Amino acid sequence: MRKPFIRASVVSLVAGLCVLGTPAEARRILRAPAPAPAPGPSNLDEWALIGLTSTLVSSASGGSGVTVALLDGRTDCRDTDLSGRCTNILITGGTYTKYDNHGTHTAGIIAGTKYGVATSSRILNYGVFDDTAWVATGSRLVNAWADAASKGATIASMSFGCTGYALCFGSAEVQAMATTNLLYVKAAGNDGASLTNESIVVSHDVAAAAMARTILVGSVDVSGAMSSFSNKPGDGCLMYSGATGCASTAGSRSKKSPDASAIPEGVVIR
Repeated sequence: MRKPFIRASVVSLVAGLCVLGTPAEARRILRAPAPAPAPGPSNLDEWALIGLTSTLVSSASGGSGVTVALLDGRTDCRDTDLSGRCTNILITGGTYTKYDNHGTHTAGIIAGTKYGVATSSRILNYGVFDDTAWVATGSRLVNAWADAASKGATIASMSFGCTGYALCFGSAEVQAMATTNLLYVKAAGNDGASLTNESIVVSHDVAAAAMARTILVGSVDVSGAMSSFSNKPGDGCLMYSGATGCASTAGSRSKKSPDASAIPEGVVIR
């Protein structure tokens, strides 16, 4: 706050501001331009990369009321950007002695106060990777999806996969995807390859139901061009029993799998 002049010869009280000084000094101070407005949210540049605007985010209340199941490493839910909106759920049999950078990063992309897409959403973090390896073996991944849905999650975010494959799931997982009420947002992978066929023993109806709930996400650079390391849609198909279910994934727009807000891609079963 500006200190009053010591050599006061006039007092001017305007809008609660007391200015002590000569009449000319008082007029000069009172006419000073208003301070610049506070800067906007620090994640505006991040939002712009995937076509989000403050208006769109506000219209969705920043994702308030939305719960995202993040299947990744152990998120550091103590981070101030996630505090109060993040819960860790550890997988039976896993060893967790530390927090995971990747799991924390992806949670921040989804819901972080500073750089998140949905800054008011909630994270249920399932530690499918423990300190050293993948631990969601057997039925544990399917059980995590079911648990997340029972806790109110509507999206399952999965930034993991197998080399050269989009899904890398077995029939039990695809069956569960067809019936568990979640949107499955799955990273396409970082092998720089065109995705190939995947053979999974399920029926046409199961394949169609699972794919209708699935978004495969590649990476783009700041200009919107596909990143060199990102897997490409190619002509790969989900091969179900006795026929072929083709996934049309052209148009991936996200740089990370949690950023699915602006992805126009669809999945078509033929």
